Amino acid sequence: MVTRSPSSAAERRRTAADGSDRLGSGRGRGHPRRHRRACRAGDAALRVSAARPHRGARERTSTRPRRPPLRRGEDGTARPARPRVLARRGRARRAPDENRVGDDPEHGSGVRPPASARLIHSILVTGGSRGIGKAIALRFAARGTKRVAIGYLRNDRAAEETAEELRAAGTEPVLVRGNVTSERVLAQVEALGPLDVLVHNAATGVIRPALETEPKHWEWTFTANARALLDLARVAVPQMQAGSSIVGISSLGAQRVLANYALVGTSKAALESLVRYLAVELAPSGIRVNGVSAGVVETDALNHFPNREEMLEHSTKRTPVGRLVEPEDVADAVEFLCSPAAKMVCGQTLIVDGGFSLLA
Repeated sequence: MVTRSPSSAAERRRTAADGSDRLGSGRGRGHPRRHRRACRAGDAALRVSAARPHRGARERTSTRPRRPPLRRGEDGTARPARPRVLARRGRARRAPDENRVGDDPEHGSGVRPPASARLIHSILVTGGSRGIGKAIALRFAARGTKRVAIGYLRNDRAAEETAEELRAAGTEPVLVRGNVTSERVLAQVEALGPLDVLVHNAATGVIRPALETEPKHWEWTFTANARALLDLARVAVPQMQAGSSIVGISSLGAQRVLANYALVGTSKAALESLVRYLAVELAPSGIRVNGVSAGVVETDALNHFPNREEMLEHSTKRTPVGRLVEPEDVADAVEFLCSPAAKMVCGQTLIVDGGFSLLA
């Protein structure tokens, strides 16, 4: 026999009243008023229980599927959180896979892309026709960058040779000729459209003792080495997206005293300071700004030093790793700073000198 619970409050009251009357009449000492109060209290409790069932009971009896909780991705969109799967009793939990980080639109679901796998579509390297700048441009071309723009001052032959090497690497070269701080060049930079990477490598200066320099030398050197980064950022940043990078190329003369290097060294120190300020201002937009301070690199720039050969010999002996810095070493550092592996590196100047600056 199946017993069903009363379906309404009136039926519950009648059932409770009948039971109390039978109890009182059966034993001969029932109290009608006391039973009525008990019935009313019991009926109120039943009504509250019916209106607000126990949470656990509701969850056990409900057949509606529960909506999964939402989580916010890096792009701000809401996505269902992954269901938590517990290991069965008697089985060990699977070790977490460090390469699984969630869905990635470029590399599939649940796979962490390599540090240098982020596709860079467009890059500008000032002073990119020779030396360190050329090595940086060719490095990004080899990594699949679709368009590499190189700025240069006046050496058309070197720029065309670099452009041919970029084409051979499968990228589209763009030549930007002229003074990097001129309005014409800045307009060309703005016309390039959104840049994923901006590298300010162009540098110049007068190699003289500090007291032999003139005001025009300071204005020229500081404009090309330090202020140019600010001018480039003004025209490039409004079009840059989150995840983009800006890198300024500095030198050890910003921190150490080198012979006849007062003018260039102080301008490079200003560049490194500007890197820190821009990094703080642009970090909320997702744009990272860093610098690379290179040791002595044997490039055409050393031809302006009167003690070139002596400098190369001294630097080679003094460097703990036993050799000079090469342009490709600087390109390695720039590539790292522009990769997802350096996403938490902000406003830093990475020294690449083989340990030269560590010695007293």
